[in-house]
Amino acid sequence: MLGFGLANQLILGEALPLETTMGENGTDFSADMVTMRGITEVDFLLRYSKAFAEKTSVAY
Repeated sequence: MLGFGLANQLILGEALPLETTMGENGTDFSADMVTMRGITEVDFLLRYSKAFAEKTSVAY
């Protein structure tokens, strides 16, 4: 499915607080990396019913 629309016509609300996790990977300074992950759930509302459209059955 592909979605098309006007971002300023979409209202997003946070349904759950953002859950963040941070982890470090490796002990070599030159390859030192930090991984962060954030997970949340959102609710959305369209200001107008025709503000967004979708196309289904799209071949990738």
